[in-house]
Amino acid sequence: MKDVIFTQSSVLTEDMIDDLKYFKDTVGSHEASVVNSKQKGVYKDQRKAKVKEISHTQFPDICDALLDLVVIHNPELFKEKHYVNEFNYLMYETGGHFIKHRDWIGRDGDIYNNRIFSTITLINRSDDLEGGNLLIWDREDGNVTQIELDIGETVIFNSRRFHQVTPIIRGTREVLVAWIYLKK
Repeated sequence: MKDVIFTQSSVLTEDMIDDLKYFKDTVGSHEASVVNSKQKGVYKDQRKAKVKEISHTQFPDICDALLDLVVIHNPELFKEKHYVNEFNYLMYETGGHFIKHRDWIGRDGDIYNNRIFSTITLINRSDDLEGGNLLIWDREDGNVTQIELDIGETVIFNSRRFHQVTPIIRGTREVLVAWIYLKK
């Protein structure tokens, strides 16, 4: 099968999106951190966003819908051989961004080494949003594609792919990022 860079689809229902929005208003938030082979912590020059504490275990229907994307993305794979292990509900405001990175780190024994797919679902955006564009590269120094998501739409891609969120110039953007792992 040809290497598909990403797949974009609407798999979450309006009710699922509403449940996430409701729940995120009931929990606290903190500054998003950066984890890579050299550092772990809050580095606003690399990433500026707020994370809401939402566990994937609280939303089995959303996890199941996101797993449907595995087969849509690559029909040769089996949904049952994968699972969702992490959620990040991210809120980007003016100045919010995430530099070019990948979600797979490659350190032995590191949980991030087991991420197979990354998913990003647009939950909400302000009408005046400017910036906050999602970019995905076909390889580290290769061609880049800007992904335009509608509210409720999800993109899935291999966690080894480099991607970025450009700085928010004006407005706000809220996304659910979830990572899919391969069952051992």
